[in-house]
Order: sequence, then structure tokens, then C-alpha cells
Amino acid sequence: IKAYEKLETVEERLKQTKEIYDNFIMKELLSHTHHYSKECLQHVQRHLLKNDVPVSLFEPYIEEIYNHLRGEPFKKFLESEKYTRFCQWKNLELNIQ
Repeated sequence: IKAYEKLETVEERLKQTKEIYDNFIMKELLSHTHHYSKECLQHVQRHLLKNDVPVSLFEPYIEEIYNHLRGEPFKKFLESEKYTRFCQWKNLELNIQ
């Protein structure tokens, strides 16, 4: 999505939109692992039907992904051994300097 947002022309964005839609959104829909709201899906589908591909087309998806990551996955990360090691490493870096 970030690469899509940097594209300059409508033709490039249209091609990339279809790839993102087919490879991510449709695959998740077909495998029933799609946990995003219907509004996000309908937003993208409406624009695709009109061949309208604004830079902000996937903004609702980005917002939902960020909101999801702020929840349970982030709590699990904070309680993980990896986060503890990260904090230890940062502490060591700061003490060396």
C-alpha cells in the first residue's frame, strides 16, 4: 500500500490496485480470513468499479490494521521475550554512549 501511494500516474495506480485487491483482499475473502469491515471492502470496490484510484484508496484498511495492531498483538509483544531483549539491548547501547 505504501508503494501504491507513491505511484505517480493513474495507470500505475490502477494496475497496482488490482494486484493488491486480487492478492490480498480477495484471497482473504475467499479463505474466510477477512476480518476487516464491510465499509473498507465496499469503499475499495466502489472506486474500482469507477476506475477511480485516488492515492488514499486504501486508507480505511490502513486505519483498521493500525487499530488492530494497537490491541492484542501489541500487548503480546510487550509481554514477550523479544521485547525484553530489545529493552536490554537499548539499555546497553545507552550505557555505552
